Amino acid sequence: MRSVADIYAAARAAGRQPVSFEIFPPKGDLTLETAHEVAAELADLLPDFVSVTYSAGGSGNRQATADVAAMIHDDFDIPTVAHLTCLGATEESISRAIDDLKRKGIASVLALRGDRTADAPAAEGPFRFAKDLVMRLADEGFCVGAAAYPEGHIECTDFRASVAHLKQKQDAGACFFVTQLFFDNSYYYRFREAADAAGIAVPIACGVMPFLGKAQIQRMVFMCGASLPSPIIKLLAKYEDDPGSLRAAGIEYACAQLTDLQQHGADGLHVYTMNQPDIARACAGALRASCHGAPYLTWECAEGGLLHSPNALVFGHHLQDGTMFSKLGGFIDVAYLDEHTPIQIQTPTEKASLTVLAVDRVNANRETARLEFDTALDHATWLASVTAASDRNLSSAGFDFDSVENVVTLCTCSYSTWGNERTLVYCAIEMAD
Repeated sequence: MRSVADIYAAARAAGRQPVSFEIFPPKGDLTLETAHEVAAELADLLPDFVSVTYSAGGSGNRQATADVAAMIHDDFDIPTVAHLTCLGATEESISRAIDDLKRKGIASVLALRGDRTADAPAAEGPFRFAKDLVMRLADEGFCVGAAAYPEGHIECTDFRASVAHLKQKQDAGACFFVTQLFFDNSYYYRFREAADAAGIAVPIACGVMPFLGKAQIQRMVFMCGASLPSPIIKLLAKYEDDPGSLRAAGIEYACAQLTDLQQHGADGLHVYTMNQPDIARACAGALRASCHGAPYLTWECAEGGLLHSPNALVFGHHLQDGTMFSKLGGFIDVAYLDEHTPIQIQTPTEKASLTVLAVDRVNANRETARLEFDTALDHATWLASVTAASDRNLSSAGFDFDSVENVVTLCTCSYSTWGNERTLVYCAIEMAD
């Protein structure tokens, strides 16, 4: 079985981010038969790996975790990660678990302390902390992962101490991390910066879980200490009496989280599916569209068609390896533009050759897009204004802006975590068939 470390190394070399799923048995009653049905649907989405956890509150079955992980690999040829907790464990119980994992061919294990319960209220015994289990598993030859907490562990009020504990896990042998769920990506970006400063060099996958109902999100917040941003609170209020719409909004919110993390270079993207394949499908679909740089036309331009709007604003994602809409970023350099003109654009019914008039970099937070104009003169005045104010005005001094009836503005996604920049390429339609 390929290890998660190998998966991340291969993905990094290919310039992409692994996407993984987690089977999360809420009540510890995930049978092999049910797990097989869920895994079959997840397998169709081609995840890089699937992790198998215990049930919430630590009531899961260690034997079932290993059995499900082995089944997913053996039946669907998908690498798996088995979770293992150590709170209240003894040397003998951990040794038995290790032997079982080895017999079943499990290569990667996520080492966790585990949730405190009435039966195990304190961390006692030889494995008091996750780092103790990490060290033992690493010594046994496993690829070991551990948990990371973007907002700090719920039992640790010092954020810097939480980051220091993460470094201790890495030093003990952890070769990848998966974050606890979070709902505000800014917390992850702050955490990532702190982890980098602390010397965390192994991949950190972002764990994202959709909120599906009010009771569920309240439970998650109290268990994990995750903050609820204002947009989620407003969605909870808006759909308080409409469970179906709230569920749909929660999945949509998670998809937006994931695509933002993808665009900002997260090491990996891990979806807590809660055994619901439709969640995995929605998230995988959003990531696939974003990953492949799918361009999209702002809805206000759609009615008239791409080539018939006074200013058709076309957005597109781009990849870190320089593919898709990232090519537009090079147009800020005149020499690059001279080698890559004209721009050919194709729709299902039309095609056009575009002449670049200007290239600009803008802060996406301050960007305004004008799509409607009262007169042709109004349109020409706007075009002359935006090109004159751009970073690269490529039109000649005598360019007749009055002759340009339609403009296509190509716009990248924001690709700077802190600057939130976009590249805009203003084009005139030279020829259309």
